[in-house]
Amino acid sequence: MKLQIYDLTCEYQKEALGVNTFHPVFSWKFFGGGSGACQNAYRIIVNDTDGGLLADTGKVISDEQSGIEVNLEGKLMPFTRYAFYLNVWMSDTHMGQNELKTGKQNMAIASSYFVTGVFKAHQWKGMWFDKTWGPHSGKILIIQRVL
Repeated sequence: MKLQIYDLTCEYQKEALGVNTFHPVFSWKFFGGGSGACQNAYRIIVNDTDGGLLADTGKVISDEQSGIEVNLEGKLMPFTRYAFYLNVWMSDTHMGQNELKTGKQNMAIASSYFVTGVFKAHQWKGMWFDKTWGPHSGKILIIQRVL
């Protein structure tokens, strides 16, 4: 059975909006690969809107698939969409070490995106307006991002 990745998330959200950390965490689930199949490696790549490479974990030998942190310190801009790609390698638990080294494994690729939000308070400005007319009088806060 072919390996398929699903529930690919950033900061525990599918297609996350408002990510406000420079160290986002990525998670995923998978199915397929047949009886006894298990993940033995992953690779996460993050690109900017122009396709420029921001981060590449390289192939990480691990069965972890939740809460994987990627350091993007100084690389993310507020209110920007970023693409990320995941490669997952699986092997049968009955495979020997020699088969693992030679790459006789099932691999799947998935992609998604996240959008950053506010990193610092000065990126927003707001004003209070008095609404003294109508049935619902009181203060209204209008917020606008600073470009």
